[in-house]
Amino acid sequence: MSTDLESDVDGGDGRQKPGFTRRLLARPWIRRILGLSMAGFAVLLFVVWTFLFPVGRLDLTLNGSRYDRVVKTARILTEDTTEFVWFNGDWDHDVAGFKGPNICAGRTERGELFVRILVIDRHRLGKYGYVYSEQAFATSQELVLALDFHGCGEWSVSGSLGEGWWAIKNNLG
Repeated sequence: MSTDLESDVDGGDGRQKPGFTRRLLARPWIRRILGLSMAGFAVLLFVVWTFLFPVGRLDLTLNGSRYDRVVKTARILTEDTTEFVWFNGDWDHDVAGFKGPNICAGRTERGELFVRILVIDRHRLGKYGYVYSEQAFATSQELVLALDFHGCGEWSVSGSLGEGWWAIKNNLG
């Protein structure tokens, strides 16, 4: 018998020795450390993702009912006026605590609802939010012009999220 095969056999009874990984993972403290490390990595990844990408499909899915309430409130506040209105949502959007209104809503010339929602304001690190519009925009540049035209601030478009929703950001400081 060759020496390679003999090293894999335990005591001559024909059973295979467990590999190094199996022997290592058989220790409970190693499994615990690996589990905590993976959980810590997942939390770190979630925090980094949330900080770098505070708006998008994930946030819109998780907080969709909050933003739907904003759109319903905007419908009520703008149904009898042609002016754009400003009001606050029910979340803390300003990291510095200035607490200015974070929602700009109104009706377009054709009576379509247009709502700009500031989700988070990190001041010099940027502002992030959404636009909900019943009006269809062919390009993101048209949306940028509409935001400026309606007095809702200077923004750039991160992308369309479908069904009238757009992600926006402002990194002007």
